[in-house]
Amino acid sequence: MSNRAYLLYKFICLIRHMGRTPILEVAELVYNLLEKEGELSVNSISKKLGIQWRVALKPLESYSRIGVVKERKGKKTNKEERLFSLTDDRTVYGSKE
Repeated sequence: MSNRAYLLYKFICLIRHMGRTPILEVAELVYNLLEKEGELSVNSISKKLGIQWRVALKPLESYSRIGVVKERKGKKTNKEERLFSLTDDRTVYGSKE
């Protein structure tokens, strides 16, 4: 690889690295989206935010552990679908009361 090609490769890698969104920002975006839309699947959350489904699942599982969101299984398709929605009692995180 020539020096010019190597510099171009490093520049592209630098730009790709700068494009990553921190997980705390993703968690806030997921929370705001659920607050606005109601019940959503992991797939629809990832498509609306333009992120991978694995990244969308991380804050959802954390929220589920502390009781901010509730999860249920979807029945629309043959595939197993995980649907998430905010709980009624959100005094732990993000309550605007």
